[in-house]
Amino acid sequence: MSRAVTVTLLLLAVIGCRQPSAADPEITTPLRKTATPLEPVDAIVVQEIGRPAAGVTPPPVVCIDPGHPSEGNAGTTVQNGLKEIEVVYDVAVELGAQLEREGIARIVMTRDFREFDPQADTRVTNRRRAEIANEAGAALLLRLHCDTGSGHGFAVYYPDREGEKEGFTGPPETLRVESLRAAEAVHAAMAAGLGKTLHDGGVRGESRTYVGSRQGALTGSIHSQVPAVTVEMVVLSQADEAAYISSDDGRREMAAALAAGVADYLASADARPDET
Repeated sequence: MSRAVTVTLLLLAVIGCRQPSAADPEITTPLRKTATPLEPVDAIVVQEIGRPAAGVTPPPVVCIDPGHPSEGNAGTTVQNGLKEIEVVYDVAVELGAQLEREGIARIVMTRDFREFDPQADTRVTNRRRAEIANEAGAALLLRLHCDTGSGHGFAVYYPDREGEKEGFTGPPETLRVESLRAAEAVHAAMAAGLGKTLHDGGVRGESRTYVGSRQGALTGSIHSQVPAVTVEMVVLSQADEAAYISSDDGRREMAAALAAGVADYLASADARPDET
């Protein structure tokens, strides 16, 4: 059975177990803390994550980037009882566990803390997040975020233009094309698994974002040397979507959809001939 099929079956199983519930407009219960904290990012040795048996080809590395805080304190505002930095971290941990459990990928994360500590200044800049993926030789940099505003549902972004930041220009066309392929695979799986629950915002170029419209692409993509995809999973300012992502079932369902998309992308990348 292929890895993509395995994860698709996992997705269907998770969705089948989910029980619908009414959205609570006043969510005050914070998400659970991760039971086992990850090791500090700089201490991670990629080869030791999901170490395969001797003689077995290891699965590719996927770098999961739980968004914020980076240069500022974005993601720390409470919306419907939730903080984006905590939501994306919890989904990232669940997603990484699913990918490793199914043997689909070895996981590196760009930050190892759930809550922002202003005293310790636990920010990780967007450039550094990209550098972690580069240093790990990742097959994909998957950036997880939650949106805010009057919109609804999920959307998947990829760098559609070259941008400039801090005197650095990128990503090149080859990476933009590959990022689009990854974005389409992730979106297809999310649409299949979440389309009946959340509004499907489709695949969008980063030039449509606030930052991307000003510098051409998001900072993480400009500095990335691997395919990069940014997922806005839900709109936290919408009470029903906050209720969905705050539930155990919602987070597992989101992680399963993302895992299926990552598996499909990695499988398609393995099947493609070397285009260089």
